[in-house]
Amino acid sequence: MNAPCDDQAPLRPFDLDKASAAKDINDYLNHYITVMDTKATAFLAGNVGAATFLLANPPHRDGLFYVAIVCFAISTVVAGGVIFPRMPGQGTSVLFWGDIAQHADFQSYQREFMRVMETGLLDEQYCVQNYLAARVLKRKFKWLRAAVVMFVLAVFSAFGVYLGA
Repeated sequence: MNAPCDDQAPLRPFDLDKASAAKDINDYLNHYITVMDTKATAFLAGNVGAATFLLANPPHRDGLFYVAIVCFAISTVVAGGVIFPRMPGQGTSVLFWGDIAQHADFQSYQREFMRVMETGLLDEQYCVQNYLAARVLKRKFKWLRAAVVMFVLAVFSAFGVYLGA
């Protein structure tokens, strides 16, 4: 292990390795959050398009027609819920944009960032960030699954409407 130079912060290389590994995990989790948001956007657009088509040319308005429209509507709302950001409560992270923005000015944030770096706590902050991102990802996955199920029910119901026409 290398001893820090007098003009450097006492952060050891091992601490930077831990922070780098934690950041890699954070990047991985954020990639999946982006993937979930993209999938939800596709289902949202598909719901709106399919429901618009169904409403524009209803062969007849029976119970199955209303089931399809309601399922498209529920799927649209749930897919929108996947995209809607979920922010944890205000904390003291030097990584989360919501916490960074709570500082009075740049100098306040810079002091906090330097304190975290000097104490070797950046890896711990990434671990907290990773935990929060994983919880968001888990909720997004559940919401996306519900949107997909409702979309499939809506499509089958709409198909039944047109078969019955």
